[in-house]
Amino acid sequence: MHCTACGTELRDPQQFCPKCGACLVAKSVTPEPIQTRPNAGRKGLWFLAISITLLVVISGLEHLSKTDVKQNPQDKRDAAGKREALEREARAAKKKADLKLLSSPKVREACMANEDWDFETCQQIDEQRVRLGMTRTQVRLSWGKPEEINATRSALGEHEQWVYGSRTYLYFENGILTDMQTPGKP
Repeated sequence: MHCTACGTELRDPQQFCPKCGACLVAKSVTPEPIQTRPNAGRKGLWFLAISITLLVVISGLEHLSKTDVKQNPQDKRDAAGKREALEREARAAKKKADLKLLSSPKVREACMANEDWDFETCQQIDEQRVRLGMTRTQVRLSWGKPEEINATRSALGEHEQWVYGSRTYLYFENGILTDMQTPGKP
């Protein structure tokens, strides 16, 4: 038997080489168990289901785009309508999959009901954050009912000040959040 590190001939089986000190016994490596989050398998299944749905929709779109549409203009409009419907269906399936990641069922339900809300906005509402450009409905869903609402209506439009806590103010113009005032550090 020889040392694998320096090549020294060894007479008896040993754990270490007497010349270079190299370990001669193979170490057994026990792999550490992989820890997963609870319900991680279910999210994987949802992802797989949505991926398959998107694949079917995309293949349908490819088929429509390859279809010879040299017929009359009505047939062209019908094919374009089918393509748009498939694209809408694909966007809805993706949004539905994304919304599964939200923790609040109430927010998830509101986001599904409002197709024009993007996932980023839904995620901010779920995290109880507000940002400029949100609607009154989105802010109320995120932060709840304000303690006080001061409203002014004029020829220039509708202006509201929502009061949260002692010194947090949100300002809306025609239903859209345009300004925020929060207490700062001196």
